Amino acid sequence: MEHRYLLYALFLLPLACSAREASTKLSPLETWTLPGPVVTADPVVATVDGVPITAAELRARMKSGRLTAEEALEEAITDQLVLAHALKNVHPQDLSDAYKAAAVFHLVTHTFEPESQPETIPDDMLRGLYDELQKPDFSEPHLMDKKFIFSHGEWRACHQLVVPGTELPDDESSSTAESLLRLVRDRYSLTPVNDADAFRNGAWHLQDSYVPVRYEVLPPLSATPDENTYRFNGEFDPEFVKVLFSLPAVGSHSDVFRSKFGLHWVYLNGTVPERRSSFEEVREELRGSIADAHRASRFQDWLSRLRRTHGVLDPGMRN
Repeated sequence: MEHRYLLYALFLLPLACSAREASTKLSPLETWTLPGPVVTADPVVATVDGVPITAAELRARMKSGRLTAEEALEEAITDQLVLAHALKNVHPQDLSDAYKAAAVFHLVTHTFEPESQPETIPDDMLRGLYDELQKPDFSEPHLMDKKFIFSHGEWRACHQLVVPGTELPDDESSSTAESLLRLVRDRYSLTPVNDADAFRNGAWHLQDSYVPVRYEVLPPLSATPDENTYRFNGEFDPEFVKVLFSLPAVGSHSDVFRSKFGLHWVYLNGTVPERRSSFEEVREELRGSIADAHRASRFQDWLSRLRRTHGVLDPGMRN
């Protein structure tokens, strides 16, 4: 039924637009007309103004829409009635535009779509992508969020309050900020609700004290330095990672500690379990994850081939 509704939408869109009065009349380059009914030897199950509805058409509708014979026949009659009414009552140019839209829809669904399903993605392409994601090296930016996703150690995601080292110019300011951060931590530890929201709200107590604290949500980090380096295009302080992986469970939080970047207080928000999956184990998962991007790329290639085959002259591109 989805195809039917889409076909109706393509057909009705130019009709709706025709209700608006145009400021100037455009001369169409060409006008399409609907071919007349084709005489067929296939059994005719009904006619609408002499136009036959065949058993073959009925079977096709039953299959594509998962309809009963009665439902398919009712749908075919309704479609033909609407078309017959449009042929008699709609401006020829609007009908021509609708035929073109329907032709495009038919071409895409019957030519492009069957050739661009996920199962058409070659295995060697999937293997190359798997190897690219897993190699200990930098990858293209659009792949960074999937780096090492199929084989990695445990990852830990955290929230933190951090006073940057650049805001701690001397020992006195550093000591003051650390004392206030510990007071906030102690207050948080004594509250009945110790969740991520309560942790985040602790930042306001420091802000109200004019301590330049930042609240940050960090992506899942690894205890393996290379995994962090190639995923995030930079290194994380080893002391920070050590503290993060020393926390006993999700929902626990650290003491206040120092790194080369400043003062930190960390809350463990979640973990991603260790995963060691081979290409064969994740082939279909990988295929599904790139299906939309693959289809979009194939569509651009398909359009390029059509441009080369049929030729496109753009007067605006002339020198």
